Amino acid sequence: MLYVPKNEKLWDCWMYHRDGLFYLYYLRISAKGSWWDGVSLAISKDLLHWDYVGPVVEKRDVAKWMGTGMVWKQGDRYLMNFSEEAPALQQKIYFAESHDLISWHRLDGVCEPDGIHYLRDYAKSPNPYPRWDSLGVFETNVRPGMLHAFVTASVDQPEQPARNGALGFLESSDGLLWKSLPCPLEISSEYPNYEVPEYLELNGRHYALFSSNSKAGIRFENPTSAGPSGGTYYLVADAFDGPYRKPKANNRLIGQSDVDNVTMNYVGRTLRWNGKILFYHIWGNQTVDGAFGTVKELVETKPYVLRVRYLRANDGLKGRSLWNTDSMSYALWKHHAVNPPIEWRLEESSVRFRNRGGSGAWIAPLRLTRTISDGRFAVARVRVEEGIGAGLVFGDERRHYAAFLNFEAGRIEFGELVEGWEANLYLRPILKMPWKLPYGRAVTLRIIQNGCFFEVYANDDYVMGIRLETALTPTRFGLYAESADGGFSRIRVHSLR
Repeated sequence: MLYVPKNEKLWDCWMYHRDGLFYLYYLRISAKGSWWDGVSLAISKDLLHWDYVGPVVEKRDVAKWMGTGMVWKQGDRYLMNFSEEAPALQQKIYFAESHDLISWHRLDGVCEPDGIHYLRDYAKSPNPYPRWDSLGVFETNVRPGMLHAFVTASVDQPEQPARNGALGFLESSDGLLWKSLPCPLEISSEYPNYEVPEYLELNGRHYALFSSNSKAGIRFENPTSAGPSGGTYYLVADAFDGPYRKPKANNRLIGQSDVDNVTMNYVGRTLRWNGKILFYHIWGNQTVDGAFGTVKELVETKPYVLRVRYLRANDGLKGRSLWNTDSMSYALWKHHAVNPPIEWRLEESSVRFRNRGGSGAWIAPLRLTRTISDGRFAVARVRVEEGIGAGLVFGDERRHYAAFLNFEAGRIEFGELVEGWEANLYLRPILKMPWKLPYGRAVTLRIIQNGCFFEVYANDDYVMGIRLETALTPTRFGLYAESADGGFSRIRVHSLR
């Protein structure tokens, strides 16, 4: 499920596909480094298992750090862009070339803000320096032979100078010399910054994808939110050069609100492959030590609406079967009385539950061996006829975590399942996501877990990703219900390959 280099720290990633191989480039912090000091490469045949190649581009000694990049084909060679802070308080974009996607050498060209459309003088900004990072290069049929690119930029905002983050727009005929064009945003100050921008055209509609987080400045999702927000978002336009605006639907593709780790799911990017649009991202943490996780699919569900969904290629993660309703022994968690608060009943390969006015869990041990990894893959169909809701549980002897379908509140929750007073259990939510959950209709709930990483899907739609502070190796699997009638069916639990 995850790619984590052994002797480096990983952050922003970008991919290129050629001849059945996926080339994953990523910003790295070397073993003895203190900040992003180069770009490294890993290669995969299936998007699931990665082979480390090694460093391919190094930071110049005069630069403080390197920033995100992208690879694209230009004539008979490949070009990569990346940024550096050099000199101090100035961010500029540089280039490298390759003929095999493995051996790269730097070029002399440089791309920097023009000082007209985009800010280049840090003295005019309350921020440490004007942003100029990550060319998201693309081609269109509107202007054949010309390249265009979005870029993380800053603009001059005299009335609100601290809100100067903007989506920059450039064009080029050769991929090395770039001309600045006016900012394509309808309103430039809605987000504190527009990191790692990319362009996507679908069915004649134009999308700008970018990452942002409120630790960079403002609470842009909900001013009354209890905490910060962050993730990958998108804007829409009817022309490739804008103006780009917010859609009427929720425009966050991945991410979370009201949690301190706003880079838990971050830097979402795309790659067209086999008629699909792959969507991939990093799992961040507070110490800038990231991981590359499962690749997903990006789809347009209706005009101007994008959603992230489960990619069937990830079925290849399923390993040995660890749980079976026909052969496992079960126990009611924390219950010693005659009548349980939730009544459970096994019916062939399904499990029914009935509301007795409380909450309860049905827990069974997982069949483990010394060769089983710490990863799990669970799928079940959950139907709630009335009441609050139900979900799936992973745990060990000390902790239990549940992905819970809250039909009554219309949301999906992830949290720790803990013992309450008397006979009850209760869920202490970590993340909550609004979700339509019709009573009487089965929902396929899917959980992919590896160490401290959890992903939750409902009916193939991506719901949320969670990175815990400490890893979990589940030795138990269970079913949980709160004051509800319903059932679980088609329950499967596997190890990860």
